[in-house]
Amino acid sequence: MLILALCFGLRIADVFLIRSDEWFGELILSKVVGLSIVIAYAIWSGHGLDRIGFRKTSFTSVIWIGFGLTAAVMAATFLVQFLFLRAQGADPNFSVGIQGFTLAQQAEGQNGFLPFTRILVFNLVNATMEESLFRGLLLTHLVVTMSRMRANVVQALLFGLWHIVWPLRAFYDGEMALGAAMSYGAGYMLVATMMGFAWGCFFIWFRSLWVGIFAHAFQNIALNVFQITTAAGASGLALFTTLEALVFVALLPLVFGLSKRWRG
Repeated sequence: MLILALCFGLRIADVFLIRSDEWFGELILSKVVGLSIVIAYAIWSGHGLDRIGFRKTSFTSVIWIGFGLTAAVMAATFLVQFLFLRAQGADPNFSVGIQGFTLAQQAEGQNGFLPFTRILVFNLVNATMEESLFRGLLLTHLVVTMSRMRANVVQALLFGLWHIVWPLRAFYDGEMALGAAMSYGAGYMLVATMMGFAWGCFFIWFRSLWVGIFAHAFQNIALNVFQITTAAGASGLALFTTLEALVFVALLPLVFGLSKRWRG
């Protein structure tokens, strides 16, 4: 819990003071330092990286769950969102690109910084840090004093609280009224809690962080790269992520069955 509090303090400093996301497009500074703290603690305490989940796992599980299931769920929810907006007469459009550049333009290096590569690397760092902190370190320690599922619920709730900083900053910067920030924050925390619970199940069932890391990173990368836009601009991302989280949780029995098969 002390490691979590320290990482959360670094996160608050980064979000409100340093604002490394305004430099790089991702809150990377506190993630790199936080990951270093988690790794240093695992080694210093004698637990080792293997104990907190950096152990080998089935390549099949990483592909089919980390990538395949995540891609299928996101594709389905993108389709539902697109059809929902179309039924409302919003004339939705599906686009691929980052910060106004198409993937073809990024491949040619027209913006000089290759944002797709940046998003790929930064989201891998982000996913590795958060999975190792909440699932690898926190969940591993919580199961010493409580059942695995209760421990999973606790870490998922704390993971949801971890994301409250963004609505708070939107209110602090005057981008949202207090009521809107509270509503947005409640929804954001709910979605993060559900996804944290699902990724916690991945860690418990596969006994490795790698499935959750790749599922987490792939989800964030896809949200950065693929967008559905309307004439009004925003496409209701909150609705999309909530639906995605609900589908993920609903599919957990399937994942549990596959994990038993792949663990032999």
